[in-house]
Amino acid sequence: MFVTLACISTLIGALVVYLVNKNQRLLNKPLAGNSILSGYLCLLMAFIFWYQFLTPAAAVFMWLMTSALFFITIPLLTLLKQSNH
Repeated sequence: MFVTLACISTLIGALVVYLVNKNQRLLNKPLAGNSILSGYLCLLMAFIFWYQFLTPAAAVFMWLMTSALFFITIPLLTLLKQSNH
């Protein structure tokens, strides 16, 4: 259960952080600047969920790995959106 919560929390956090950026291409207009705090909070919660399930070193590794995975794949979704036109 903690693994699922950690992955979902990381996905939501990375998505919010991406959508606040002015160069994002998923929305017509970026989210409000104060929304980035909720993205950072979701990423912090993801780390806590990983820490509940794994040892501290493994939790840091999995948190960084899943964060990097989502921070790479979310911008790539814009390629799928552009190919549908």
